[in-house]
Amino acid sequence: MIYEYLPSLTCLLLLAYLDFYLIKGVLNGERLNEKNKFLYAFLNITIFVVISLPLINYLMSKIDSKSVSEFLNLPDRDANITYMHFYDFLSGLALSAFYITVMMFTFKDALKNFGWFIAAFYLAVMFLFSVSLGAISLVRFIHPFTRYNTIAYWICAVTSCAVMLVVTQVSMKMIS
Repeated sequence: MIYEYLPSLTCLLLLAYLDFYLIKGVLNGERLNEKNKFLYAFLNITIFVVISLPLINYLMSKIDSKSVSEFLNLPDRDANITYMHFYDFLSGLALSAFYITVMMFTFKDALKNFGWFIAAFYLAVMFLFSVSLGAISLVRFIHPFTRYNTIAYWICAVTSCAVMLVVTQVSMKMIS
């Protein structure tokens, strides 16, 4: 039970640490430039979402699991793993990377036209949406591997997660 709250508690401590030093610096007369204001706002919004994950999980648990499976179109656990299975995973990652690219292109205009707070909120929403798309693609990919032994499942899960992170990183490097 406590393991479900550990990431949230860790992020809460991290957020408190960051905000403590931010407030301490401002009280000591340090001025924040626009870049630092944006960075602190983005981190606060994103970390707040991570802190809220147990609540989100609780609310999501009230939704019928059959309707979630139908929405995600999870493949059958006993289905054969085919080329289309890999293709679907990579196309989901490509969509996630596309959103990151759009996010990076439009972020600069949002920062210039709307200011650091709106730009931070926009970037956090787009970033979380992109990560969610990648995570859904990852879940759909590793679902059929749950029928194998634990070692095979974890090898598949870690490898595919690494692929997801590499695609995201390449997308961010290309645009920046």
